[in-house]
Amino acid sequence: MLNLGLQNSSAPFIARLDADDIPEPNRFEIQLAFLQENEECAVLATAVSLIDGQGDFLGFGFQGDEDTLRQALKWKNVIAHTSVLMRRISLESCGAYSPQAIHLEDYDLWLRLACNWKILWLDIPLTKYRMHDHQVTKSKPIPNSSLKRIRSSRLKLAKSRNESIAAASFRNAVWSTVQRLRWFSRFH
Repeated sequence: MLNLGLQNSSAPFIARLDADDIPEPNRFEIQLAFLQENEECAVLATAVSLIDGQGDFLGFGFQGDEDTLRQALKWKNVIAHTSVLMRRISLESCGAYSPQAIHLEDYDLWLRLACNWKILWLDIPLTKYRMHDHQVTKSKPIPNSSLKRIRSSRLKLAKSRNESIAAASFRNAVWSTVQRLRWFSRFH
């Protein structure tokens, strides 16, 4: 479905926003101005304010700078998909969203994009991200094929940065185990 939206649009920038999340009034203006000034940036992610089902503030999502983001992405997905503004050309250059990364399409995309493009970060909460028990990452199991896809993308990222493949494999094993344990503990 994500690629269908891309195929049916022609804009040079692609924004993401889930139906139950709320953008701040100036979100797109700030992100667009940033991307226009930073042509090397493929994806501009921002901090998010976490809200519950009633819209009450719960806290903030990932916070940090670009270096912290770069390091954190090696371990897990810290980018709220609903917060990004992306360059179409960068998505098309890496094949857009992978249908093999079911329920992990965004994380796989970040890992692949980070091989050749910059993913930059604004530590300004520009989206209210709704937390609930029916979110895909909480309510759906992650297929083994998706876990394999993430492993492949994670290893490619390590190679592109001349980093240790063994360390990337270890991080992936830890992450995969955490994903399986989360699912198991939630429903068993």
